Amino acid sequence: MKAAYTRYILDFKVPGGTSRGILTQKETWFVRIWHDETPWIFGIGECALFRGLSADDRPGYEEKLKEVCGQVDTLDTVSLRDWSSIRFGVETALLDLKNGGKRKICPGAFYEGKQSIEINGLIWMGDKEAMYSRIEEKLTAGFRCVKLKIGAIDFNSELELLKSIRSRYGKDEIELWMRTVRFYRRKRCLNWIGCPGMTFILSNNLSGKGSGGRWRLYAGIHRFRLPWMRS
Repeated sequence: MKAAYTRYILDFKVPGGTSRGILTQKETWFVRIWHDETPWIFGIGECALFRGLSADDRPGYEEKLKEVCGQVDTLDTVSLRDWSSIRFGVETALLDLKNGGKRKICPGAFYEGKQSIEINGLIWMGDKEAMYSRIEEKLTAGFRCVKLKIGAIDFNSELELLKSIRSRYGKDEIELWMRTVRFYRRKRCLNWIGCPGMTFILSNNLSGKGSGGRWRLYAGIHRFRLPWMRS
């Protein structure tokens, strides 16, 4: 087998607010893998590195990608445990190639268009008006679960936004999820727990840098599922 990689820049249609600031572009990498005898049949996988957020965002990323492509014929992807985005891209490309290079990663009813997968509508951080407009767009598009990433504006304003949505749409019409990307003092978080119709989950920061003993606040309205989170 042979492999090659390509760097690609994604331009945001609308600037995206994150805990690291406003994003207008995102760098990503694509891996292509093929057999020597049939180079026109190839698998593609994305190594979705997120600068400032990904665990493997560190010096030597492209060099590691080049090394992996040069060893793809004998590569054990388990060895890439410390380069999770590269491992994901390579394994995706290998599955695609295995299934004929038809962008068919996991054969089944979903790929054939016979079954759908319910997902939430993600609302990027922004000012109150922008977030409200985006929520309305998701609801119009048919989403019944909306997830808000908050922390860009005053938290009380964000609470008012959630209360406004809940006053217009009942719990049987829409499920609201909320995740903050900020850290708050525990005492301040506890003061918010009494908000009507809201359930809060406090999680001590186990891995954040420079948190200074602060707590991360997770909140949901009527129902919130976080099977991966230590609470």
